[in-house]
Amino acid sequence: MLFWGVLVDMDAKDLTLAKDGKSDYVIVMPEKPTPPEQRAANELQSFFFQATGAKLPIQPDSAARPKRAIALGNPQCNRLTTAIPLSVIGEDGFVIRTDGDTVILGAGRGRGILNAVYSFLDRELGCRWYSTTVSKIPKRPTVTIGRRNITEFPAFEYREPYYTEAWDKDWASRNRCNGSAMKLDETTGGKIGYYPFVHTFYQILPPAQYFNDHPEYYSEINGKRTVDNAQLCLTNPDVLRLTIEKVKQWIKEHPEARIFSVSQNDCFNCCQCANCKKVIEEEGAPSGITLRFVNDVADAIGKEYPNVLIDTLAYQWTEAPPKLVKPHRNVRVRMAPIDNCFGHPVDRCEANAKPYANLLAWSKITNNLYIWSYCTNFGNYLAPFPDFDELGGSTLVYDKLGVKGVFYEGAYPAGGGAEFADLRSWVLAKLLWDPTQDVWMLIKDFVDGYYGAASEPMMQYLHLLHDVVKKDNIHFRIYDNPATVGYLRRDIVDQSEKLFEQMEAQAASDAAVLDRVQKARLSIDYTRLVQATGAAEKAKYAKIVADKIKHYGITEIREGQPVSQFLASIGQ
Repeated sequence: MLFWGVLVDMDAKDLTLAKDGKSDYVIVMPEKPTPPEQRAANELQSFFFQATGAKLPIQPDSAARPKRAIALGNPQCNRLTTAIPLSVIGEDGFVIRTDGDTVILGAGRGRGILNAVYSFLDRELGCRWYSTTVSKIPKRPTVTIGRRNITEFPAFEYREPYYTEAWDKDWASRNRCNGSAMKLDETTGGKIGYYPFVHTFYQILPPAQYFNDHPEYYSEINGKRTVDNAQLCLTNPDVLRLTIEKVKQWIKEHPEARIFSVSQNDCFNCCQCANCKKVIEEEGAPSGITLRFVNDVADAIGKEYPNVLIDTLAYQWTEAPPKLVKPHRNVRVRMAPIDNCFGHPVDRCEANAKPYANLLAWSKITNNLYIWSYCTNFGNYLAPFPDFDELGGSTLVYDKLGVKGVFYEGAYPAGGGAEFADLRSWVLAKLLWDPTQDVWMLIKDFVDGYYGAASEPMMQYLHLLHDVVKKDNIHFRIYDNPATVGYLRRDIVDQSEKLFEQMEAQAASDAAVLDRVQKARLSIDYTRLVQATGAAEKAKYAKIVADKIKHYGITEIREGQPVSQFLASIGQ
């Protein structure tokens, strides 16, 4: 989804944007800038100054055109006879072009202009925003660039690494994410907002409000209507009517949202009444009854709100697609293969044969497929989870199959702190923009910048875990026990601990880097605790893990359980 080129005029001279800490370039922006255009100008000025020592003035395009300019936004590009292919690049895409002595960063008037600025700073100045606290802004008093003719837009329209560490507004904007949970606002061009986010059947028809008078609205299981771990009766016309009314209410109450979720509860027990069974038989899969229902909702909503999208899941009992019905144009199906092996890319693992077949089948019946995937151990947030080969390979598969958006669910408790949360967030942000990038080159970029003097043994540690997964063809899933999972054999954990000792020694002179290394080591400390067989070993690692949990402000080490319960269980 990225298009790169150079100007035909190869004899044109390179542009020197700064020399010895000085510059005669001016940032030009619209006279009445949008909030993202204003932020883009300020961010460019700030980071260019940090890198070069030269503070570029900012002026409106109504002023006399400077001899040398970095021109931001669509109006400048039109004025400089540079067309912006808005219909191609969409909300997030941009162009970077040189025209004489002018550098043009052009886009629509929303997120695209910020993406142009951050791409320019990344590629031309080497800027990186690894985490909310760690950035790399190389000192470059002299900056010279070649002629540029670049048109770029992301592979996926929706990009969300779902980690607490990725929600920060500045981090998310600078890394070109647009996820619903991220604290993006008007100044960053907004985001792709959901309301509600998922599992909404009982938000649509709350059992406390409806069940006593209308049990027929809910699943019939073994001849009895129930709301215990169940769903809605999707062939009931009143359920459809009330759902449409509820979605219209949501649209009015949440104008910030673009996508509204009409999706199954997080359990099984779809309705078994005669009407529902008939549809399931016709469609050859329970997803058929859900998709017919969601299509009807989307049709009704689309008449009044043509730009609103309706979202539903292909998950658990709806993961396999139907054989007849297809998603309508304003429906987004999110396939969530929760039972996948996450040690290998989805298309290269015998354990993933069934979900991969489902993925292929969905991709053939809709051009609006989203993916909800997973990238942590939800029962053990601190445990090693060597899934980077899977992330790199699967994201590329999603792109090739025409998937429109990807949500990677990681650890999301308030305190953050899951295993390699910062690293995974950054790598995923990069892959979701351009999945053709080499995942291990991205990892090395981050590790070099984030772990400094300890980067070499850190890379050895990451390769150690991933290599044993590949060599021994180990399959692992999102609730595996670190006491027994194959890649955490005792000899691997021993080698890991020695590598962390080496990292700590090499980072000893830098307190900030040493602290990051010690936080990363918590995953091996936790593994030692879980695998401990003797009382002394268990007591030793219980104290180490507890002290680090408190030091780093971690609030959960497994999904939905306060960390206080875990600490009590280990006597801390």
